[in-house]
Amino acid sequence: MLLYKIMVTYKVKYKNYIANLYIPEQKSGKVILLLPGLPPSTNIEKMLSILLSTGAVVYFPNFSGFIDSGGIFGAKNSIKDVAELYNLATKSRVKELYFGKEIEIGKVKEVILIGTSFSSIVALLGHKDKFDKMILLSSALLFNPKDFPTKELGKNFADQMKSLLSLLKNAFPFSCRTGKNSDLKDFLLGRSPLSQKKSVVDALNKLKISTLVLHGKNDTSIPVEIIESIQKNIESPYITWEYTDSAHSTSSYKEDSQKVITDFILN
Repeated sequence: MLLYKIMVTYKVKYKNYIANLYIPEQKSGKVILLLPGLPPSTNIEKMLSILLSTGAVVYFPNFSGFIDSGGIFGAKNSIKDVAELYNLATKSRVKELYFGKEIEIGKVKEVILIGTSFSSIVALLGHKDKFDKMILLSSALLFNPKDFPTKELGKNFADQMKSLLSLLKNAFPFSCRTGKNSDLKDFLLGRSPLSQKKSVVDALNKLKISTLVLHGKNDTSIPVEIIESIQKNIESPYITWEYTDSAHSTSSYKEDSQKVITDFILN
């Protein structure tokens, strides 16, 4: 099992974005932009340990309009955020937010984008071929109930999204600032052109960067059959599909998942 002691969390500001920054003991020249799920997980220590063990510097940002990042939160804005945050990930040094300390990142040799759950589709639609590699974990890629392999799977996922929207409204009224538009709701309920299966399949088939799609066989939030149904439509030679003995949360990832992730990052 990979173990890594996380010593310090830095806060950095880039434009209107606020991001946590984690520095490994020995830097490899790799930088990882780890996008948050929805809502952002507070239980990411295990994933951070896996990533830091590769010698990668890790940024964990908040999307526009979420928590302490400025702006309005929505699907389209989050997708636009990805290319903007790439510019942060390429910096050789950054300034800590509260005390102004200069943090040396060093020469950036490779930038890797990681999406988890909701942010997998955000990463897929927003990378703009800027990154060297991409990893999609426990991915939410289908949202229109009609696109799911069975009616039951589509209904169950739609119910989850309705519950999520209610949670964001009631539990995160000030942290999740969506404004008055229906962009996020339309996206999560599969009404947006961006959250249709065709958009996802087209984006996957157009990929020109090495990409890992890893999904747990025991994922009850997004059953593995959903990802398998997408894979059948994909011909891109740039994608590696891996199904491991894990559930939805990255904290459930066992040694098989950890090895797949670290091997992909290092090789």
